[in-house]
Amino acid sequence: MRALALLAMLSGCTANSTPDAGATPCETIFPALRVDTACGVDLQVFLDGREEPPTPRRLDIDGGVILPWPDWAMEGMPSYAISGTARVDFTAHPYMCEEISLSCP
Repeated sequence: MRALALLAMLSGCTANSTPDAGATPCETIFPALRVDTACGVDLQVFLDGREEPPTPRRLDIDGGVILPWPDWAMEGMPSYAISGTARVDFTAHPYMCEEISLSCP
């Protein structure tokens, strides 16, 4: 019976079961936080009051930035991103590609 269940699960997997690299809004960094902004000022992200540290894995893209989630990020953390005087509040979901928008004043 176990072999039959395993066979049923594996039969759903094909070569096309996973998206190509770059097919998500977070491109090749997964899981990550994508902040769409055109503010042009240094972006800072805070998770539960703690600033996300600089990382060489940061990916600056046209109209935003993609940051890998730090190891200490936990589901549901109250968070915010700031750029100059602009701020957006969000809830952290570090197991996925989370996309937020930060509008300039």
